Amino acid sequence: MFEKVILSYVENQSKSEEIHKQTKLAATEYERKCAESRQAKEAFEKKRSAAGFADESRYTDALNDLDMLEKMEQEAASYHEKLHATQELYAHLKDALKGCKRKDLVQMEQDFEYNRNALSGARNRLQTELTKSQQIERSLSGICKNRKEAEKIRAEYGIVKDLDELANGNNARKLVFEQYVLAGYFEQILNAANLRLFDMTDGRYELIRAKQISDGRKKDNLEILVMDYYTGKERSVKTLSGGETFKASLALALGMSDCIQARNGGIRVETLFIDEGFGALDEESLEQSCAVLQSLAGSDRMIGIISHVPELRERIESQIIIEKKNYGSSIKIRS
Repeated sequence: MFEKVILSYVENQSKSEEIHKQTKLAATEYERKCAESRQAKEAFEKKRSAAGFADESRYTDALNDLDMLEKMEQEAASYHEKLHATQELYAHLKDALKGCKRKDLVQMEQDFEYNRNALSGARNRLQTELTKSQQIERSLSGICKNRKEAEKIRAEYGIVKDLDELANGNNARKLVFEQYVLAGYFEQILNAANLRLFDMTDGRYELIRAKQISDGRKKDNLEILVMDYYTGKERSVKTLSGGETFKASLALALGMSDCIQARNGGIRVETLFIDEGFGALDEESLEQSCAVLQSLAGSDRMIGIISHVPELRERIESQIIIEKKNYGSSIKIRS
């Protein structure tokens, strides 16, 4: 135990000497640093005084001014760079504008206002056209829809439509069904009329239906031609004279009467009235026409003739004579 105490003492003694040595070295180093600090301070004071600073506060202010100066120098450098770039751009633009005339700013403003108004109008018209286009698209869509429905209906009722087209004259001959039926009756009437016309014209004329149909869809398209056996050619009934036209009309009326009686057994046309027309006949034609009418009257049929032709009075036994006078008209019956 005593040895441990001695060893501890020796160890502590060594540490104490080491600490003393380190403390002495630290004191020596501190004194050296203090001496260097004093020297540095003395040198700074000499340089400060040599620089013209009376005290340390003025030197501090100068340091702040130096920071400001560096900042201003940087700003100045930046300004000079921008100035140089602007000068180069100005020179380039000046060179590019050589030979160009200065624009009239007032006129340019007026042109700009005009173009702006024109653009506004164009935009309005464009909007209007777009609206119309949308309406057209909707209408087209509706038309397409209706067309599809119409095609469906057309497919369902195609046969009926074909019959309708055929009956209404939309066919190769352009002949309506009504005209087709009437043409059949018309042929019979013409045949019956020709029996009378043959006698009244001494076999010269025959009425025939025109075979060339211009448009059978017209309800009045039952055209008549006359066959002239003196010339052997067909010609229009419009080329007949007044007397010949009267004979043809009378023959047609009588032919229609005969056909009506023939097709309807219980119906008899017992009375016929003829209003004028005899004045255009020559003596021979008048004689032929009267002969035909007398033959009709002889078959229990009454023929009434309204005429101003004096020659008829000699051929007609029963007459109703109307005489005009200043105080009025009078009627006289002669049997």
